[in-house]
Amino acid sequence: MNWLWRFLTWGVVFLVVAASAQEKPKKVENDLMYPLTDAVKPYIDFDGAGFSMNGQRTFFSSGSIHYSRVPHELWADRLLRLKQASFAGVETYAFWNFHEVQENQFDFSGDKDFEKFLETAQQMGLYAMVRVGPYVCAEWDSGGYPVWLKFKPPFKVRGDNPAWLSWNDHWYEKILPMVAKHEIDHGGNVVLVQLENEHPLGWGVVTNDPYFVHLNDEAMKFGIDVPHFMSGQHHGAAPTPGNLDPEKRTNPWITTEFWSGWFDTYGSLAEKRNHEIENAIWTILAHGGGGYNFYMLHGGTDFETWNNDEMAASYDDGAAIGQGGDLRPTYYIMKRANQLAQSFPEILANGGDARGDYADFATGTGVKVIGARKSRSGAGTLVFVQNSSSNEITATFKSGEEMKLAQSSVYALPQNVRVTDSVKVVEATLPVLAIARNGETVTLVVYGQPEKTGRVSLSVEGGVKAGMWKGASKNFQTELIDGNRLNLKITIPKNGVEEFKLEQGKQCVRVLALNRDLTAYTWIVGATNRQFVVCGPEFVQGIEENGKKISVTIERPYGQASCGQVAVFGGREQSFHLGVKADLKLDGKAAPELTNWKMSAMREISPAFDDSKWRRSPGPAQMGADGDTSAFAWYRASVNVPSPASGALRLHGADNMEVFVNGRHVTIEKNVARTDFAAGTNSIAVFASHHGRSKAFGYLGTLDNFNNKGLWGSQKLEMDGLRNDIPGWAMRGGVETDLAAIKSWSEIADAKGAPTFYHANFNYMPPGELGAHPILRVNFHGLSRGTMWVNGRDLGRYPEKIKIDSLYIPECWLKAGKNDLTVFDETGQKPSQVELVIEKAASREVIRVSKTVDAKTPMIVPQKSP
Repeated sequence: MNWLWRFLTWGVVFLVVAASAQEKPKKVENDLMYPLTDAVKPYIDFDGAGFSMNGQRTFFSSGSIHYSRVPHELWADRLLRLKQASFAGVETYAFWNFHEVQENQFDFSGDKDFEKFLETAQQMGLYAMVRVGPYVCAEWDSGGYPVWLKFKPPFKVRGDNPAWLSWNDHWYEKILPMVAKHEIDHGGNVVLVQLENEHPLGWGVVTNDPYFVHLNDEAMKFGIDVPHFMSGQHHGAAPTPGNLDPEKRTNPWITTEFWSGWFDTYGSLAEKRNHEIENAIWTILAHGGGGYNFYMLHGGTDFETWNNDEMAASYDDGAAIGQGGDLRPTYYIMKRANQLAQSFPEILANGGDARGDYADFATGTGVKVIGARKSRSGAGTLVFVQNSSSNEITATFKSGEEMKLAQSSVYALPQNVRVTDSVKVVEATLPVLAIARNGETVTLVVYGQPEKTGRVSLSVEGGVKAGMWKGASKNFQTELIDGNRLNLKITIPKNGVEEFKLEQGKQCVRVLALNRDLTAYTWIVGATNRQFVVCGPEFVQGIEENGKKISVTIERPYGQASCGQVAVFGGREQSFHLGVKADLKLDGKAAPELTNWKMSAMREISPAFDDSKWRRSPGPAQMGADGDTSAFAWYRASVNVPSPASGALRLHGADNMEVFVNGRHVTIEKNVARTDFAAGTNSIAVFASHHGRSKAFGYLGTLDNFNNKGLWGSQKLEMDGLRNDIPGWAMRGGVETDLAAIKSWSEIADAKGAPTFYHANFNYMPPGELGAHPILRVNFHGLSRGTMWVNGRDLGRYPEKIKIDSLYIPECWLKAGKNDLTVFDETGQKPSQVELVIEKAASREVIRVSKTVDAKTPMIVPQKSP
C-alpha cells in the first residue's frame, strides 16, 4: 500500500537521525497544542472533547486545498465544493519559495494572494488551518525552500543554528503577521496554525529543543494566539483514535493529514479504499475525535515548474474533488459524515465515551457497536453501529426490532437527542443523516435500506395531540404512546423522499425519510438558521430566496442521463419539487481543433550565438545560480582541437541533457557524448532540464550540495587517451526569454533534436454562469518532455508521472474567440498527434431552476432519485 511506504520512510529517517544525534535532544512526538491566552478563549477554545469557536462547539472537519495549485479565479469554485460537503474549514500550507522567488522580492498578488484565499474561504463561512513551514514537503519544489537559499554559505536546515534561524525568521516575520491578521480573534477565520512540518525530532508541543522553543517564541511574538503545534498530528491512511475520555485529555484528538488519496493517483479510488476511508471517518466520530483534515481534498496542479521529482503537472492525488473540479465517490462519503458532525456538535465536539452503556444496543452476525458519544451538556447520545462484513446484514435491537445494514457501513442512531427546545428523539432504530434549521422549522433527515422499516420515537414537552402532524401514510405510521410521546414507524421509500411534519405552535419539526443511496445526493445548503435540504442533484451550487421565489443552482455531470426531480425543503410551507431539464446534446460536443501549427527552434545551439550576457564561471554553475528557478538551463563552452579527431564529452550532472557540438545534435548515453571534432575551436551547447527538485522529506543537512540540478563539477573532453577539464562555461536558466523574443514563426520542419517551440490556435467560447461547463485538456501524444502555455499561462510539465496523458487547462485561462497554445518540447518532437480533448468525467452542465412558493404549495413526494 502507498501509505505503508511513507510509514517505512519515516521509520528510516527517524533511525538515521537518532543514530547521528548522540548529544542532541531526543525526538518528541505528541498530539498536544500550546496553551491559549485568556484573551483568545472567547473566540476559540478547546478541551479534551473538542473545539469551541465563537462560543459554539464545533467539530473541525476540513480538507486541504493549496492556493498555489489553483488559479485564483477558481478559488471560489473549489472552496464552494468543500463548503457544500458540510466541511467546517479548509487547510493550506504557506509556500515560502512560491512567494519569494528572488531574495527579498516577496510577491503576494494574483495567484499568490494568500490573504485573498483566506478571505474567500471566510466569505463562504469556512474556518482555516494554516501550516506555515518554512518546510512544507507537499510534493512541492524543494519542499518550500527558495532555490537561492542553496547558494548561501552552507548551514544545516531545520535546527538550532544561527544561519538557519535567521532565514526561518526572515520567512516568519513576513508570513506570521499575515496569518495573525486573519485569526478568529481578529475577526478572521484562522483557527489553527502548524509550525514546521513532519520534522523527525518534534511533533505537537516540544519544550526540550531550542529550535522548537524558538519557533514557538517567534509565533507568539508575531501574534499567533490561536491553537498551534509543531509538525502535524496523527498522519495516516486510516488514522483512528482509541475511545477517548475527554477528562483525560487537554486538547482534542485530530488528524492534520488523513490521506484520502495518494500523489501517484489520478481519478476515483478503488471501491475497497473508499470503504476503508468511510469506516475510518466514522470511527473517528464514534471514538471522540475532535476533527480531521483530508490530504488532499483537492490536489490541483503544479503549474510552471513547481513540481517535485515525484510529480509533473497533475497533483490530482486521487482526491475527492478532482483536478478539473469533478466530484468523486469519496466526496459523497465525506459529505455524509460531515453532515452528521456539523448537525450534532454538542454531542460530537462535547461528548464523552458512553459505549459501556450501549454494549448490547444492537446484535447480530457482523454487527458491532463501535462507539457511543454522550453530550456533556445534555444534548443526547449518538450510538454508532457498524456492519463489518462485505454483505448486507441484519442488526437486532434490544426491543426486538431489526434494521438492515448496507455492506461495510456505519450508522449513527440518536438516543435522547434534543431537536428543539421542546422535542427530543427519545430513541431510533433508523440512523440520522443531518438536521437543518430554517427559522422555526427544524428538519430531521433519517435514512435506511429501501423498503425496510424502522422507528423514530419523539417526545414533546407540553404534550402531543392528534392533528398536530401532517404526512401520516403507509411510509409514516403514527402511534401515540402517551400524552408526550409519538412513535413514527417509517418505511424507507425505494425512491425519492417521504415527509412528515409535527407542528407545535409556531415551531415545526419535519422528518424526511430517504434511502441510503440518496443520502449521497442530499445537501444542507443556505445560511445559518436559513438552511434548506435539497435532495437529488449530484451537486448544489447554491439556493437563493427572492420574496416567494426560490432558485436552486445545480450541476449535472456529463454522461448522467437526467437530473430527474429535485426536492427542496426549507421553512414550514417550503416543501416542493422542481423538474429539471437537461441538455444532453452538450455531452457529445467535440473539443476545439488546433490549427495553424508553426515552429521556432532555439538558437542557442549555433556556434555564432551571442552568450556574452550569460553567467560565466570556470566550471558550469548549478541551475538556479543565475536566479532562474525553472527546470531548464543552457550551458555553452568551447574546446580547441589541433586537428580533426574523434573524442567524447564526459558531462556531469543533469536529469536530462541534449548536447550540440558545432550546432549538430550529438547522442548522449550515460552522460557520455561521442562525436567528431573539427580542427580549431569547437562550440559545445548543452540544454539541461530536470524532473523536479526533491521535497527534502526528513532532510536536516545543508542545501549547498542538495538538490543539485543542471551541470556542475568536472566536465571533461576525452581524446587520444587523455581526459582534460573543459574550462570557461556560460550558463543561462529558463526558456521563457526565448519564447518572448520570437517575432515570427516558420512552417514545421525537422527540428533535428533541437529544443523547439510550437504554436497553434483554437477557437473557443468559455463557459458562462449557466449551461455547458466542459473541462478541456491538451494531450502530449508523440512529444518527449517539456511544458505548454495557453494564452501565456504555463500548464506545467509533461509527460505526467501518473496515469494521465494530458494537461489540464483551467477554464478561467480561456477567452472568447481565438486562443493560443504553445508547446515547448526539449527534443523538438513534432506535435502532429497533439489534440485538445474534453474530459467527460470532469465536465458538467450548470442549471438553475426556480419555484414560487406560498402557503398553498402542496407537500410533495418526489418519485425519482438520481
